[in-house]
Amino acid sequence: VKSSTVITKSIDPAQVSEAIEGLTAAFVAVVATLKVQFAKAITLGSAIGEVLYRFLSPILIPILNAGFPDDYEKWSPIIVKYGLRYIGVSFAWYVQRVVSAVFSGMRGSSIFLTGLVGYLVRHQYLDGRVSIFQKGSPIMIVAWGLIALTGIWLQLSSNFRLPFPMNLLLLPLT
Repeated sequence: VKSSTVITKSIDPAQVSEAIEGLTAAFVAVVATLKVQFAKAITLGSAIGEVLYRFLSPILIPILNAGFPDDYEKWSPIIVKYGLRYIGVSFAWYVQRVVSAVFSGMRGSSIFLTGLVGYLVRHQYLDGRVSIFQKGSPIMIVAWGLIALTGIWLQLSSNFRLPFPMNLLLLPLT
């Protein structure tokens, strides 16, 4: 009770409200983005499956019919159609993950470098007027590219999973 009294007296309610609103807006944006990405992947995958069905069904249906009893041959086109749709959706979902990995690596590199240079200037380790650390300078472009490629490589090489210490730290979210 005593600690809650100290906390309520020392925290500005307007700042807490603003922080909660910001977190809520971020959460809603993430959910909306994921829904749109999921819908895009399903739509693209279904279209890929339809194209595969159009070209592969004349080959796959007779092969499947050869292994089925006569009473079940009517199911061959349906099995082939949905099997190829599943393959198309799986492929589209994987492509979406790769695109997201590339964007995350690029965006993360930009955020990291902006924050790092800002920190170094604020604590006077760097002079803010030095042009080699400004956006668009050759050294920043190379640094951005190397950090982005490292992030992309880490995501692809780990098959989009968190490495060991991070998966335990973020266990409820993973």
